[in-house]
Amino acid sequence: MREIGRRTAVAAASLSIVAGGAVWSGCGSSNSDTSNSVSSAVQQGINQAQKGVNQAQKSLNQAAKNSKEIKQAANKATKAAEQAATKANQAATQAKKQAQQAAKQAQNAVGNSGY
Repeated sequence: MREIGRRTAVAAASLSIVAGGAVWSGCGSSNSDTSNSVSSAVQQGINQAQKGVNQAQKSLNQAAKNSKEIKQAANKATKAAEQAATKANQAATQAKKQAQQAAKQAQNAVGNSGY
């Protein structure tokens, strides 16, 4: 984000310098070559500023896309973790039942053995 702000500031400063130069070079001169040169310089400054704005917009769009992809990946990871936790709970419950059955069988075996 700092990069975008920096580029915007540079573009604005460049445009201001070009515009100031245009005004300064126009003072005291009525030569059409000078005004054409000034117009050309102003147009170049505008074009440079527009390129900076376009590049900043592309960067913002890419950041938004990356953010969306990160959110989607986080959601998938959360769902996978929830599913894993559910399966682990189910396995623990099943293991507990099997342990209880084995304990009952052991007690029955000891009880039936006459000890």
